[in-house]
Amino acid sequence: MKMRFTLFALASTFAIAANAATLNARASAEVQTCVNDLTSLQNQLKITANAVNTYLSAAGSDGAVGVLNSEQALIDTVDGAGASCCTIHSAVSDDEAASLISVSQVLAVDVESALNALVAKKGEFDAVENTTPAVKADLEKLQPKVDTLTGCILTAMPESRHNDVAEYITKINSAFSNVNAAFKI
Repeated sequence: MKMRFTLFALASTFAIAANAATLNARASAEVQTCVNDLTSLQNQLKITANAVNTYLSAAGSDGAVGVLNSEQALIDTVDGAGASCCTIHSAVSDDEAASLISVSQVLAVDVESALNALVAKKGEFDAVENTTPAVKADLEKLQPKVDTLTGCILTAMPESRHNDVAEYITKINSAFSNVNAAFKI
């Protein structure tokens, strides 16, 4: 019985891997690059959120530099994702749309988390001279780049999938509204 279960599990693993490989094989180079860059963006969002969440004003300007460097890396990563995702000039296939939507769903949650962390730490930033204005400047650079990126993803979607992406864009815009209010942008 244990042997059959092991064989079944192994066969299932191969089937899932083959399915993923098939999806990747069907994805255009532009879509695959976009998905890869969005995944890199997710990773950078987590790094930035962690830097913000662990920041304490007691770390002073040196600690703030770590947060600001992470924010700059985030801005650069959004630029990269925007550059690749904006090369998709026509509606993608259903499989490609599903892949982009899957990544966008997680991305929206990660953006919310990172921006909410900034709101929660505003008092800590206020306690260290020049930190809040620097964070505010980064946010002012970040939002238009995110808007461009989400616009390109929406443009790449088949009409039938626009609402799926629009839902995630609404979450991202709401998170930006909250952080903009907190930082008076």
